[in-house]
Amino acid sequence: MADKCLLRVEELLKKSSIGFVEKDEILNQIKIAQAELKLSSIDEINVDKIAKDVQAQIVLQRKINKRNAIEDEIKGRELVDYVLDEFPDNPQEGLTAILVGSTDQKKGARASAAVQQHAAVNQLINGFPKKLRDAGVEKLFANADKNTQRRITKTMYELAQQPTKAEAEAGVKPKVTEKNADIVKIATIMHEYSEMVRQQLNDRGANIPKLWGYVVRQSHDPYLVRDAAKVLGKQDVPTDPALANKYDQNYNKNFSAWKDFVMDKLDKDRTFADTDNVDEFMLFAYNSLVRNESLKSNGAEFTFGARPTKNVAKSAEMKRVLHFKDADSWFDYNEMFGVGNLNESFFSGLTTAGRNIGIMDTLGTKPAQNFEKIRKAVATRMAQQGKDSGKVSSGQYKKYMDVIDGTIYSVEGFALARWSAIARTVASTAKLGGAVISAASDLAQYGAEMRYQGRGFLSGMAEALGSLFQLKSSKDKKEIAEALGFMADNTIYDISGRFQVGDNLSKGWTNVQRTFFKYNLLSWWTNTLKEGAMLSMANYFAKQKNLQFDQLNPSLKNLFNQYNIDAVLGCDSISGHGKVC
Repeated sequence: MADKCLLRVEELLKKSSIGFVEKDEILNQIKIAQAELKLSSIDEINVDKIAKDVQAQIVLQRKINKRNAIEDEIKGRELVDYVLDEFPDNPQEGLTAILVGSTDQKKGARASAAVQQHAAVNQLINGFPKKLRDAGVEKLFANADKNTQRRITKTMYELAQQPTKAEAEAGVKPKVTEKNADIVKIATIMHEYSEMVRQQLNDRGANIPKLWGYVVRQSHDPYLVRDAAKVLGKQDVPTDPALANKYDQNYNKNFSAWKDFVMDKLDKDRTFADTDNVDEFMLFAYNSLVRNESLKSNGAEFTFGARPTKNVAKSAEMKRVLHFKDADSWFDYNEMFGVGNLNESFFSGLTTAGRNIGIMDTLGTKPAQNFEKIRKAVATRMAQQGKDSGKVSSGQYKKYMDVIDGTIYSVEGFALARWSAIARTVASTAKLGGAVISAASDLAQYGAEMRYQGRGFLSGMAEALGSLFQLKSSKDKKEIAEALGFMADNTIYDISGRFQVGDNLSKGWTNVQRTFFKYNLLSWWTNTLKEGAMLSMANYFAKQKNLQFDQLNPSLKNLFNQYNIDAVLGCDSISGHGKVC
């Protein structure tokens, strides 16, 4: 919207019935509303109506912020009490337990933010293939060629184009041009799954409007973005002289190549609706993508796609959203600069979303800030009791927070990170040729874990050997294992390994590592034992479902207690049947 248009809107606002919200906030939100409604002329705007809609959005956001603040306060106080009650002699270990867990035999010692993230990621990732399998399109999705992927993407886009209120009331549905029923099924499942993920994040305090393909839209490969000129085959790219003193020539060249490519594919009105400086916006977005900062899990306000509030709209942490013109524009971009094909992009997006869900479930909508408040409260209480509060200094927890909030995945020294990762891959493949032989000690660990849960050491080892000698699990067992959250190593490599482990390997080196561990049987060994252990434990737990919690053997009760599962949670039995508590 041109400046003269804004002046007209400002004049009209003075005459409207809206008065209690700040003018600049209203104007900013009206620009966004105009872009979303695709209004090209100022004369098309019913300012009073749009302003009232914007006012409702602002009021809603303020209510969300208030609710988030209350829930964060409740979570924080509960965690402070937890640390001081369960770890009175070692509060520093209690704070560690909140982030990554503890081996201490304490209530909730293993119910950490990291565990919640792992569970949320596995639940999202394993739930999606089941929906594809139930619809009979799992193989088509897995083997889809480029043309099929483009058609799926276009159908997802069409499904997200909602009819107007009048059309919806008349029974009009989104128009879908695709004729292949299976492709429509896949697109529908992906669209509905994306909406489910978006809603789960909103339920936890985010305020993300409907975005078509929400999950796949988070796909960016920092290595390809960093080498944009080479990827696009453009070496003679004019650069911005204003950036010459800030970045080197090569960096400027790649930024200019990336920007020129993506600008033609963006819905500019919507992408730049909340900024007056397009160049600054694009440079910020590029720097964030190069550093892999899109993978950070840093709270509801900074979740991908969340509406920026007044306080965070200009924040350096704000995740800027690139709105593409249509499905083909996004697909062309993803083909050049995404993390892989449509399948990999979707699963990588699920991984990022799951990590966001897990950390917010534990630490609230502002994880890093909330943990720091918890730490300070614990330190204050220790000082009041005459204890050394320096034992819970902020520095010693940064390494844990960096892992769970995704900071560890960001890349500062690009070249060093890449070559270090390659060096580690070469070293591991050179040294671990006989890894399966040394992995025989896993059998003893398997037995020890079963004994820890109240079963026998030798029977546990026998069970592990039995799962190894069973060459192939039945289809039912595999489905049960997936439902329980089992994810095979090769699946992890395929969908998120390159972007979620912090090594940032290139795709070629990732495949080398994956192939090596496949043929030296280490992947088979670990996957088989993991699946066997999961099925065995689930079967054992299921057999206890009709027992009162107090009737369980002490070892099993102790295990459940470490994950905050107790008689109150289970009510009449550990299965949770009976009245809701």
